[in-house]
Amino acid sequence: MKRSILIPTFLFFSLTLCASAISAGENTPSFVVPPVILQAKDVLPQKILRGNNYLIKDKVQNDGLINTYELSTPYGAMTVESTDLLMTRIQELNAIRVMEEMDRKKVFGDALVAGVKAPVKGVVNLVKAPVDTTKGAVEGAGRFLSNIGRSIMSDDPHQDNAFKVAVGYDTAKRAFAYEFGINPYSSYEPAMSRLGEIARASVAGGLAPKAAMAAIDSELVTALRVTGATENLRKLIRDNPPGELEKINRAKLAEMGIDSALIETLMNNYAYDPQEKTLLVGAIEQLKGVKNRAAFIAAADLVSRPSVAVFYRKTAQLMAGYHTQIAPVDSVGRVGNTAFLKKADGTVLLILPLDYIYRTESVAKKLHAINEGLMKIDNVTAKELWLTGRVNTGAQEMLMASGWTIAENVEERLIK
Repeated sequence: MKRSILIPTFLFFSLTLCASAISAGENTPSFVVPPVILQAKDVLPQKILRGNNYLIKDKVQNDGLINTYELSTPYGAMTVESTDLLMTRIQELNAIRVMEEMDRKKVFGDALVAGVKAPVKGVVNLVKAPVDTTKGAVEGAGRFLSNIGRSIMSDDPHQDNAFKVAVGYDTAKRAFAYEFGINPYSSYEPAMSRLGEIARASVAGGLAPKAAMAAIDSELVTALRVTGATENLRKLIRDNPPGELEKINRAKLAEMGIDSALIETLMNNYAYDPQEKTLLVGAIEQLKGVKNRAAFIAAADLVSRPSVAVFYRKTAQLMAGYHTQIAPVDSVGRVGNTAFLKKADGTVLLILPLDYIYRTESVAKKLHAINEGLMKIDNVTAKELWLTGRVNTGAQEMLMASGWTIAENVEERLIK
C-alpha cells in the first residue's frame, strides 16, 4: 500500500512542487524534520576545526537554515548559532591567545598586574602636566563632555562608566580591539575580560597598542589581521566612543532620508551593540542611489536578539556587496521581516547569510509567504536567491519549482 502524507492544499499549490520534487513511490512531498545533524568537517574549512584554545565538536545541528555549533574551550563550553557568529568567536579566541601571550611575555611589565592603579597614574599626570596632556582635550571639549554625560546618564549596556572613559581606558580598549580584529562591545565575556585587563595595563604602563603588538610573534599577529570593505568603519569604531558613533549613525540615516521614528527605534535597539549598529548603517549607506532603503531599516528594527542583529548586519553587507561588486540595483523591498533587492529589469534578489537550507515544513511555509508577498509586487520578472552557504537537493527542487534560481557560497564574490 502506498503511504500518503497530507499537507494543506494552499501549501501544495503555492509551492508548485513538480514531480521531480516528490519522493519515489509517494504522491506528496516529504519534509525533513529538524534538527538535521551534520558533521563539522563537511561544512567548515579543515583549518578552523581546531585552534590553540578551542575545538569545534563534530556534531552540528541545523534547523533548516542555520547551523548551531558546539565548542570546547579552556574558558568553558560554548554554543554558537550561525557560521557568521562562529567566525566572530574564533577571531575572539585567537585574540585571547595573543593577549595571553602578552601576559606570558610580560609585555606590560608589572602594569598588567597593577593595572587597577592606572586611574591614579592618569589623574596624577593630568595634574602634573595640565597643558601638555589636556591640549587635545580642550580642542574637543564639546565632544568629550557629551560622551562623559552620556556614559553617566545612558542605560545603554555598552557604555563604560565615566571615570574609565575620563582616564583613557575606553580609548585603549577600542584601540586594542581594532588591532585584535574583534568587537570592543562583544558579549563574549572571556574576550572582554582579557581586553579590559590589557586596556588598563596599557593606560598604567603607557604602552601603545602597536608597540605591544610588535612584541608578539608576527605569525600570531598576522593571523588576527582583518582587512576589507569594513576597514574604514572599523577605524571609525576605534576612534569614536559610543555617544559619538550614535551621532554619526543618526546623521548618516537622516541624510539617506530615513524617517526620524525609524532612526530613533534603531538607535535605541540594544540588540545591536555600537559596532554592529555602525557596520549596519555603513552597509546601508553603500547602497547609494537605491530607492526605499528605509524598508531594510524597518525590518532591522524588529530585531530583539544579538544573534539576529548579526544576521541583519551581515545581510546588509551582502546586499551592499552585490550593489557595488556585481551590478547596481534599483530599490529595496520587504516581505514581512525579509528584505530584498530589486533590479531595474524586475529581478528580485534575496541575499542572505544562510548556512544550509533543507526542505523543512517551516522553510516551506516561509517560502510560501515570500512567494505570496512577491506576487503583490509589480514587474517582478525573475527571482534569485543568493546565499553564503548551500542548498540541500530537496530544498533546491522546491525553490526551483517555485521559480527561484540559486547562487551558493557567494560571500567571497560579494565581500572582498
